[in-house]
Amino acid sequence: FEDCSNIWVPNTFTPNDDGDNDYFKVYTLENFIEYSLEITDQWGNVVYANSSQEIRWDGTSFAGNDLPVGTYVYKIEYKSQYEVLGPEGAPTRELVGMVTIVR
Repeated sequence: FEDCSNIWVPNTFTPNDDGDNDYFKVYTLENFIEYSLEITDQWGNVVYANSSQEIRWDGTSFAGNDLPVGTYVYKIEYKSQYEVLGPEGAPTRELVGMVTIVR
């Protein structure tokens, strides 16, 4: 079975409050059964995490400080509402990539 979730994840955003590409958000037409997003820095430290696909990341740390310009790794884990198969339910899918902050 092929995953048909149609997820689009941007690879760059510019959190500089100009109203254009100020947030990092995962785009999909689907509502997931389960969803989590984790963003780490180049040393593997988690700098951001959430479990709601509606929440946007503004490029700040947990403490609310602006993170430096650079590339970060995201990991998205989700269960698709379209893949509920059998008693085990939907399989957990993982999507990993990189996102760059440009200010």
